[in-house]
Amino acid sequence: MSANKQTAAFLAKTEQHINTDELKNNIIARAYIYPNPAYDNFRVVFPVAYKGVARMEVIDINGKSRTVHKAHIKQAQTVVDVNITPLALKSGLYSLLMVSTDGKTDVFRLIIN
Repeated sequence: MSANKQTAAFLAKTEQHINTDELKNNIIARAYIYPNPAYDNFRVVFPVAYKGVARMEVIDINGKSRTVHKAHIKQAQTVVDVNITPLALKSGLYSLLMVSTDGKTDVFRLIIN
């Protein structure tokens, strides 16, 4: 399988889903990002399960990784604004990797316009 097909297959598996029970109970089990597509910034909503410091990296289709933000996560649900303007990212598809000091990891597709 070519690198592009492997990347596409990987990204297809990382789509974010929020079920209606989570919304009704205002409990989000997995972090999510919005708006997506993004232009120069986006928000990350961390669920209660995340604690400590979360590092966020944007990874391009070639595997080049850049740390974009480190967030201090509190016990309650935390919303973080992330400014990606300094990265001067070209329009396209990226992965957003989030790793917290408590061992939680999430990967999302991030579309930059």
